[in-house]
Amino acid sequence: MTTAQPSSPERSNARSPQEECLEIELTPQCELMRAVYIFCHMMMRVVDRAVEPEGLTGSRWHLLIVVRDCGEPLTITQLSERLFLSSQNVSRMIASLEADGLVSRDTSGPGRTVRVALTEHGSARLEACVQLAESCADGMLDGISEEQMRLATLVLERTILNTVALERSLAQNGSQLHRNGEPTHSPEEAP
Repeated sequence: MTTAQPSSPERSNARSPQEECLEIELTPQCELMRAVYIFCHMMMRVVDRAVEPEGLTGSRWHLLIVVRDCGEPLTITQLSERLFLSSQNVSRMIASLEADGLVSRDTSGPGRTVRVALTEHGSARLEACVQLAESCADGMLDGISEEQMRLATLVLERTILNTVALERSLAQNGSQLHRNGEPTHSPEEAP
């Protein structure tokens, strides 16, 4: 399949809707939030496409990585905390991964505790994705120096911690956000 070439000089200077969207002037906070949001969704689409030949999605692949990297079977709650996902979402993914033979569930512990471990088949499938992951990372981070990556990582990690704290506050207090980002109590909860 060939791509149509611009027919005139004006056409070659045309910007895509994505480029135009990124040029809208916003406050620095909004620019960062927009960029993170767009990058997150684009990254998931690219990773989903890259690991699809292995029968995975980006989310399932990430869950397998967390299970592998922890070195010991984890509970659904532990996985949920490490993945920043709800226990319900993790349980659904685990059921699907177990049906595909990629993880096993051990229910022999106390109460209703379920521990999840990677199977040999899951390890092999994960290993098959290493080259795919490196290709994705290389493409997404092309032209970005190691120093820029370190700085971006620090900023994003701090943003994650701030977001976790904000989410906890909102969940504990049943509160709404005020314009400055601080949680405020609803009128019924006011002291």
